[in-house]
Amino acid sequence: QPALIHTGHNKTFDVVRELVATLIDPASIRYICFSHFEPDECGSLNKWLEVAPNAVACINKICESSVKDFAIKP
Repeated sequence: QPALIHTGHNKTFDVVRELVATLIDPASIRYICFSHFEPDECGSLNKWLEVAPNAVACINKICESSVKDFAIKP
């Protein structure tokens, strides 16, 4: 199933979404993965969760508490 590795900064969401759309339908993304909680890794996470309603964030235990507080859904 489609996965997005790193979301990029919040400011770059529109550009990245357009580029992803040249490859796949962004709504089909199932997993959003990143290794740590910083803006370049997951800054636009919530926008991606809105665009890809079936997507879930795949994270490590180190950033789990930050993501749980930040993300609009589990």
